[in-house]
Amino acid sequence: LRNEGAEYERVRMENDAELTLKKNDLYVFDFIMNLVKCPTTSLLQLSVTGNSSAMPKVCETNSGMELQFADAKTQAKLERVMTPSARLIINEALGLAFDSFSKKPIALVQQQQLAATTASTTTMSLGPTPPLAPVVEGVPKSVSWRMCRDEPPDCGKLSDVMSLHWGKFKDLVDELQAEMDRNKDAW
Repeated sequence: LRNEGAEYERVRMENDAELTLKKNDLYVFDFIMNLVKCPTTSLLQLSVTGNSSAMPKVCETNSGMELQFADAKTQAKLERVMTPSARLIINEALGLAFDSFSKKPIALVQQQQLAATTASTTTMSLGPTPPLAPVVEGVPKSVSWRMCRDEPPDCGKLSDVMSLHWGKFKDLVDELQAEMDRNKDAW
């Protein structure tokens, strides 16, 4: 009985930690959904752009796609509540929903097309290879680049994209909570 109790408690604690993470992700999407609500003036809305000053810009950065709010306090709160998993999903969703700025991937080393001719090459040694510098993990925001669209995104499209992911996270939270309740009742 003690082993069963310890196993139940271990599973409960794992599920509780997972539920907290899922609720945090849900909170991010809930926060965004409240900010990107479209004004509803009629049943049929054509080309709704919403309040362009309140709507975030969709930006492409060196770490992916993200939302950029004009209001510094709103942006700071979004950054504060953003979870790593929500950031990845927002990046993916925005990348799929809004065309990327550049259709061609950007590379540090640009390759040129060489003419298909026969040429001889000579290999020359330039001496010992210099030591490699350590790779820096993560670039500070002060060094990163950001390219934002001038026009705000279509309110309806942004709302739809975010609401789909909000629904997925809500389902995950509800399913895990139901499982935890069933485990509690069984114990």
